[in-house]
Amino acid sequence: RLGKGTEDNLDLSMGEQRTDLYAALDYYFDHRNQGRPYILAGHSQGSMMLKIALTEYFKEHVDYLDNMVATYALGFSITCDDLEANPALRFAEGADDTGVIVSWNLEGPENKHAHSDIVLDNAISINPLNSLYASFRIHLRFSLLELLY
Repeated sequence: RLGKGTEDNLDLSMGEQRTDLYAALDYYFDHRNQGRPYILAGHSQGSMMLKIALTEYFKEHVDYLDNMVATYALGFSITCDDLEANPALRFAEGADDTGVIVSWNLEGPENKHAHSDIVLDNAISINPLNSLYASFRIHLRFSLLELLY
């Protein structure tokens, strides 16, 4: 399991990693970025850390979002609730979007009715194969069909 794994435990887990992440972002923006466009990317636990950065760090540093090309948070859910609580964040809706979050999750058919600590309620995603925005359930169906054909 990732950290403590669930949405409810995000605030309780990853304390030291959070401090390291914030210090790295502070250093990058203060000394390296120089106002240039940037991309953030993470997978699984790295995506959980990006979600924390997007919903906490960038809430305090909204101006840094101006040059964000995209954040690729793969393998951990971004939810409608995250976007509602953070109006400066936008989720990708098409292939040409910039300044957005790009996220998707894919689980095998054996997990169809299983509880997941990764795919959270109200998770949203964009299909990386055709750039269609969809709820996770719709995305999963289309992705599996595309992989089969």
